[in-house]
Amino acid sequence: MDRYFRKSYIIFLLFSLCSLTLCAGSDEECFLRGNKLYENQEYKDALSSYEMVNKKGRAVLYNMGNCYYHLCDYPRAFLYWSRSERGALLSEIACARYNKQHVLEKLGRKKEEGFCARVLHFYDAVLIYFSLLALQILFLISWCMFLFVFYRNGRSKKLITVMLLLVVLFIGFGLRRCLVKQSVKIGVVMKEKASLFAGPDNKFHVVCPLATVDCVEIKEEREGWYKVGYSGNIGWIEADVIQII
Repeated sequence: MDRYFRKSYIIFLLFSLCSLTLCAGSDEECFLRGNKLYENQEYKDALSSYEMVNKKGRAVLYNMGNCYYHLCDYPRAFLYWSRSERGALLSEIACARYNKQHVLEKLGRKKEEGFCARVLHFYDAVLIYFSLLALQILFLISWCMFLFVFYRNGRSKKLITVMLLLVVLFIGFGLRRCLVKQSVKIGVVMKEKASLFAGPDNKFHVVCPLATVDCVEIKEEREGWYKVGYSGNIGWIEADVIQII
């Protein structure tokens, strides 16, 4: 497994050399120093160096996840690998998700991905290459083409009409997925045992238990508490229990 992390680290390092832009010279020095310390297996010092980078790109966040993993802080490794997925390339996302699955194994939480999860991952991989504006334009064009073919040809070209409808639905779902990802905040449970309460106080009854690296959808914040959604349940959780991705 260590060999895999070193391999994936090298992949991210190569991407970072091509795509990572650091505004200040000190940031670049901290990043390169952190890389050197990581290669020497000085993970605590490497982590301290990465933390000094003001504008942390996906390469920095990914490497911080690696450091936390080697320091056996698996929840934070999961958190930083999740953060590194934003704006990442498909190969980078694949590395991060493989690592997160390994963390789930370490924590005894591994789950087999269902069909729906695989479909969503496919959409996420495709959406990397399209901006929100591009998706809106594609949706408008496909919808206009569908209406044109439907009203012009009627039943004479059912196959073309059905295919265009499927394209409209495919792009429409991707557009919705993109809007949801931009508007919704996701938090990761950092404690081994936590609870989802019916209200913003631990005196309320427990809706359901939560475990390390469970992901929740943040809906509202109120005085040290978050209102979140988890597995079809809505409740409140203490703010210091989770970290936002």
